[in-house]
Amino acid sequence: MARNRKNLGKQSAGKIAKHLDPALASTDKRSIPTQTSNENWYHENFRWSQRSMDHDYCGGWDWNLNAKEARLILQTLEEMSQKTWKEISQEVAGKKGRAKSHSQSIEEIADEARKRLPDLQVEAEELYRIRLGYSERLWGFRINGCFHILWFDRNHKIYAD
Repeated sequence: MARNRKNLGKQSAGKIAKHLDPALASTDKRSIPTQTSNENWYHENFRWSQRSMDHDYCGGWDWNLNAKEARLILQTLEEMSQKTWKEISQEVAGKKGRAKSHSQSIEEIADEARKRLPDLQVEAEELYRIRLGYSERLWGFRINGCFHILWFDRNHKIYAD
């Protein structure tokens, strides 16, 4: 058992880029519930799902993660899971005090990202983005208080402020 823990530690510190394995995603292709008018989730804790991740895209916002990026994403999701959506909506970041996480109109995102949405069977008027760092963003959409992850945008290319 101790040897396994030691090996895991070496793997996370490795220099080789890690990939989030598509096999870990649900085999239930895109059975995503529709949005309802229930707004009670605003006072509930943040929840997230990896079912909608865009594993097929290769480019500026793919899932070819290195260990540092994987750690950043998981730490942020863990921290956010301890907060309500209301608390998250009140958080600000940067010198200008902009919202750390917020909705973004689909009309305002990069054409390349917008064109991926039909292939992903995402029918939404807006996406939701979570600021992870200076330029890193996690993109997805919300359904009844659950954040469905689509992309990791490491260089702030999907939407540049």
